Amino acid sequence: MQARGQDHLMDTRLAVGLAAFVTLGIGGVLVGLVLAAVLPLNHDVGIYLQCAQLLLRGDLPYVDYIELNPPLTHYLHTLPVLAAQLLGAPLPMTFQVLVLGLALASAAALFILLQKSRMVTSRAGPLLVLAGWLAVSVYIYSDGGFGQREHLFLLAFAPWLALRVARYQGVSLRPFLVVAVALVVGVLMLLKPHFVVIACATELWMLVRTRRFAALRAPEVFVVIALAVLYAGHFLLLPDAVQTAFFQRWIPIVLEHYDAYNTSLPSLLARERSFWMLVLAGLILGAVATHQAPSGRKLLLEGLVLSLLLAIGSFLLQQKGWSYHRYPAAGFLGLLIVLSSLVLLERERAQETLPAGLRAVGRPVAFIALLVGLAFPVGHGGRNAVSYGVYRWATVHRFVRSIQQHAGPKNRVAFISTSVWPAYPSLIYADRLPGTRYLCAFPVAFFYEGTPSGRGEEMYRTAARQPAEERRFLEELGEDLVRYQPAVVYVSTGPCQACPGGFEIAEYLTHVGWQARFLAGYEQVEQVGRYAVYVRKVA
Repeated sequence: MQARGQDHLMDTRLAVGLAAFVTLGIGGVLVGLVLAAVLPLNHDVGIYLQCAQLLLRGDLPYVDYIELNPPLTHYLHTLPVLAAQLLGAPLPMTFQVLVLGLALASAAALFILLQKSRMVTSRAGPLLVLAGWLAVSVYIYSDGGFGQREHLFLLAFAPWLALRVARYQGVSLRPFLVVAVALVVGVLMLLKPHFVVIACATELWMLVRTRRFAALRAPEVFVVIALAVLYAGHFLLLPDAVQTAFFQRWIPIVLEHYDAYNTSLPSLLARERSFWMLVLAGLILGAVATHQAPSGRKLLLEGLVLSLLLAIGSFLLQQKGWSYHRYPAAGFLGLLIVLSSLVLLERERAQETLPAGLRAVGRPVAFIALLVGLAFPVGHGGRNAVSYGVYRWATVHRFVRSIQQHAGPKNRVAFISTSVWPAYPSLIYADRLPGTRYLCAFPVAFFYEGTPSGRGEEMYRTAARQPAEERRFLEELGEDLVRYQPAVVYVSTGPCQACPGGFEIAEYLTHVGWQARFLAGYEQVEQVGRYAVYVRKVA
């Protein structure tokens, strides 16, 4: 690439100033959304924090409390729980501030690595990448998924990818930055198996493209491998009850029945039409930029394209349709678009074939378009977060008030529903422990997977027809009410998530005789949303 003159658009004070203004604006929006708590905790985050609380109390995962994700998720969420206890701070805000800190650190690491490796060569370029990466977190926040595992993986993986590209290019890097990035990605990529697939596939691609096998002897690679080995080995140290429950009971059940929560692939494709159009535009832009980019940036762009395609494949294969499964693809897409745009804006040779007048107009227009493309979605997402937050907070406050009215600080509270929301994050905000080991009554959806839609007694099995696991679930659910004596029990009376049409939890529990056996000591006092509220009778 030819050297740019000092008057190149991307090096002017005006361009740097505008890029800095947009970056600070986006960062300010992100910080403001989090500190103002525009949205409550994500529901999955809420259940993981509850798992962490129970774990720190000495409860055994998959035995004393049941949540189906691998245990690293539970371990990781003990950090905000401990931090909140140490600081005497509210747990929800402690968690969100920690994630905000990770988002800012991720952006800073990416900024430093791109400057150090010269993968972005203009003065304004790194600021625009920083703005784009912060905008991804704003989008995720406005969608209600701040701190989801996909979000955490994204924050870890982007600096890791830049670090590995720099390593393959022979760039000298500071040991502290290298180890810090490796420690974070080494933990967070282990949260889900397909995160490991993305990391390994991009590494293999870079190795094949460069043939620089010495890059595998870098210290960050040993850190990541060591963490993976430690995590795999720790399963051998788990109590026998945990190993038996996780490997012999819950993993087989999940593998057989988790598709009860699936969305049909045609529906998934149709519902995400606008996203697919944006993906197509990003891939075309990436292909053009990759063709013109020098070797270092070419490798980075190729890594992003591969990561994007793998993330899309993961989203489609999971087939749940939950928006947070799309976050890795959205994050890689956003970074690809920004970096590809910068390659084209910074590339002099590509401009030489254009008339001087068109060059003079084209680059400023493209630069302004990139700034607007970064700023507009952030402003739109911020407004959406506020309106979405009104609904989410109204629901959380309604349940928290009900919980606090019927259950004292030391009382437990039970929710019986196949949906995590609104039990979580309501129990976290109410600061109450669960009244049953089943933090979510997902087994009901599993047991009735594939059952035709019907009405009432037509679809509910009698005790004689119930499989052994269904009977076991109902007994354990009842035993927990006897053991923990929750002050209040919320039973879902509305549509049952992932169940056949017409299926209702409350009706099911009544039909199979569970309610008569285990809720006899409770009386229904109110209806909150789609939940019947049962309060323990005073003796």
